Parts: sequence; C-alpha cells; structure tokens
Amino acid sequence: MGILISKAFVRQVIQDRWGAVGELEQGWAERVATGLQKVGEFRDRKTIYRWLSRGLPNDRDSIFGFAATLGVDPLVMLDIENPKFQQLLQVEWFFFLANLANSGKLSAFWPLVRPAVDWPNPEISHDFYDSTWATIEFRHTADQVRNVFAQLRITGDAEEAEFTAHRVYYLAYRRQGARDGLWRPYGIVRKRGRRAICLAHNGDMWEDENGKPTEVIVDDGGSLDIETFFGPGPCEFKVACLHPFALDVVAPSRAGKALRFSA
Repeated sequence: MGILISKAFVRQVIQDRWGAVGELEQGWAERVATGLQKVGEFRDRKTIYRWLSRGLPNDRDSIFGFAATLGVDPLVMLDIENPKFQQLLQVEWFFFLANLANSGKLSAFWPLVRPAVDWPNPEISHDFYDSTWATIEFRHTADQVRNVFAQLRITGDAEEAEFTAHRVYYLAYRRQGARDGLWRPYGIVRKRGRRAICLAHNGDMWEDENGKPTEVIVDDGGSLDIETFFGPGPCEFKVACLHPFALDVVAPSRAGKALRFSA
C-alpha cells in the first residue's frame, strides 16, 4: 500500500487541470522534455492509475513531478484526515527526529519541513515547478505586545478561481540571536478550494469535539485567518507557499474565526 491520498479529490484536480489521465501523461512528458521539470522522468498513465488506486510511492521525483504537473503542492493530495494516516504520522515523527529516512514511509516529504538556514528548500521549487517559493517574513519584537495570539490574514492569488486554488502554506520561526540561524518549520495550513485545516509539524491537529480537524472557510474576499503565538521574546517568522499570496499581521488577533497553532 502506498502513501494515502484523497482519491476523489486528486481525480477532480486531474479533471480540472487536464481533463483525463491520458492528457496528464502527455502534459507531464512535455514538462520533462522542455525542462520545466529538471530532474526525474514522467510516469505513464498505467502508473498514474495505480497511484490513484493504491497510493503514492515514497519517491521524491514521482511525488513532486506528479504534483507539479497538477499545479499543486504534494501535501494537498494527502489524506490527512484518515485515521490510518494519523497513526502513520505518529511513527514517522520519531523517524524524522532520528533522521532515519530509510525507515520512514513519508521521507520524500521531509525536505519540505526540515529545519534549514535556506528554508524553504529551493531545489523543490526550481527542479519541479520551475519557479521560486513565495515567502513573506515578519518579526515579533516583543517590546509592546507579547504572550498573545497574532492574526495572520492570508490572501491568495486573485487571478485564480477560489474553488480550484488548492494551497499549502508553511509556517516557520527563527529565534532572534540564535547561533545556528535555522528556520524551524512548525506547522502547515492545507486549503482545498475554500476549505482549510491546519496541522502541526509533529502531526498534531486542531480538532473539534468529534475529533475531526477544525475547518475554516475562506471568506468571500479570498482571505483566510490563522493564529500563531507571539511569546515573551523576539522572534522572526516566515510563511512560504509554492503559489503567490499576500499577508497581513495583526497582534493581538482580532479574528472572528481562525485556524490556530497552539502556544
């Protein structure tokens, strides 16, 4: 069994972007031939159908090449809500901490969330998407405002219809004065169309009373509110996405309904 994906969702993305798997295969071949995808090979329709039936292989070139051809971040395809996937994440977290990539079942995704000075990983956007990451940085100075939740209002690309604008936003922090200079990713926001959920780096999710991921609907203006904690000391933050976006920061938060990353 491969990596669990939301089959109906991925099939819909294929239909919206390419119409059918055969056209997807041709489009992928053209991306490789023209150098839009710079590493790896395209996969044939038989392989793609197998993925839709059995899940994705834990192979970087396959996962990112497929996602880039669909015009999405690969994490948007994963069946995060599935209890089996949640169980897998609990084990994967320990492999990640111990850097045991050969034991991990999701290690192809690790470069997205691995702490680094140069984060997010530029090879991913360059090699597969022929682009650069969209990133926005901001600073929590901790001089007047501290120990509160800040509101991050994200607005996506106005040129793309909201119902097909599937996005993943990554959040990372860097302690002011930290000697290692590392950006440390701590959470993601997954948005499919107008519906968004959040997931912490270690797999923790903000859940409702029924144990399901809390969902927020993007407003009519295309904006999504996220809350993250501003602590007692100064800190830098960065938000990254494979697609363009805008960001407004308000602290303390004034959001009426927002996805929240715990303190």
